[in-house]
Amino acid sequence: MLGGYAFSTYQTKDPKPISLKELRIAFVAEDVQGVKGASIRGAIVRGQAIAEGVLAARSLVNEPPNVLSPPELADRARKMCKTAELSHRVLGCETLNAKACVSFWLWGGAVSTSLD
Repeated sequence: MLGGYAFSTYQTKDPKPISLKELRIAFVAEDVQGVKGASIRGAIVRGQAIAEGVLAARSLVNEPPNVLSPPELADRARKMCKTAELSHRVLGCETLNAKACVSFWLWGGAVSTSLD
């Protein structure tokens, strides 16, 4: 899943589709007989969730700053949270400044749209 990632949003040619024909999962357990299928499935689901988060982060950091402005990042975060049914709170420039998050405040300070 992670090895097949490609950021192709701005490419003029269609990227080659990546197909996965087989997936083998290897794990180490001291007592393989004692490992229940539900435990393995749970670990796979957690691993998939982590990989999806990594892919989302990769896509965000690959966006140029003129596209991924603070308001756009906030909108994308809202959409991700809504999709995952998570609660969220978007912090604006004033709040970040008050919390001494200087780098985020400086980045957001260049944008005229207020998030507070």
